[in-house]
Amino acid sequence: MDKVAEVERINRERKEVRLSHKKLCERASIDVVTWWRARKAPGSAFVETIEALDAAVKAKRAELVEEARAAKRLKRAEMAAAETVL
Repeated sequence: MDKVAEVERINRERKEVRLSHKKLCERASIDVVTWWRARKAPGSAFVETIEALDAAVKAKRAELVEEARAAKRLKRAEMAAAETVL
């Protein structure tokens, strides 16, 4: 595992899913200072820390995907209801 690349990827994905540093750390159950150190010196980060951060970002992405799917289902239901009224 290339720790530097992993930490950079996690930080990039964190931004993509609009997850603050604080919320990322809460979801990963790590201290904010640990995340700060991982970004400043990624080679020193523990594999477990990187895995926890990665899981937190993936969970947030999955939530966003599910929200989008739910919104799409709701819109389809509304459109179907509107068609039956006509």
